[in-house]
Amino acid sequence: MASVLRAGAPEAYRGEAESLRSAGDGAVTAPARSAVDLTPDELFRRISGSVPGLFACSPAPFGRVRVKTPMLYPDGGIVDVFVEKRGATWRLTDLGEALGWLGLQSVSDRRSPEQDEMIEEVCRAFRVTLRGGELELPVAALDDLGDTVFLLAQAVARVADASFLERPGRRGHSRSESGSGCP
Repeated sequence: MASVLRAGAPEAYRGEAESLRSAGDGAVTAPARSAVDLTPDELFRRISGSVPGLFACSPAPFGRVRVKTPMLYPDGGIVDVFVEKRGATWRLTDLGEALGWLGLQSVSDRRSPEQDEMIEEVCRAFRVTLRGGELELPVAALDDLGDTVFLLAQAVARVADASFLERPGRRGHSRSESGSGCP
């Protein structure tokens, strides 16, 4: 089988080709692989086939797959989520982009209690976990990833909407005080 490969074949394809075996009737088949054992290339191909057409996948560093979603941040930026292996399981995460984006919307380094409450409500509503500043969802089955991607992308967009809530230091400031009608 190794003679079929060119000398410059990528290592990921070399290992894949060498793992092929004969089924006895002359047909060559690949051994069954669990989702946990997938290479980054195999993960990318599998995810690309399981998300709706409005989503686009691309390889990302550290063996992750980036999923570009049709959801947008309030400033028009695109919401990306990432699929990565964590131990023996897979997870979907925003890599902290939602809270990072929210933090850049103010000169204050703190969120208001209203923003924190909204973030908690979003996490409960979408069954998302907030861990270390990242929004994440476990991936039950890679074949059903489309629904999970959409759920996390919606949660990321809703967390970003917290930018419209009151920020610390802005209380008591009314339109009549500024004279311009702008806070």
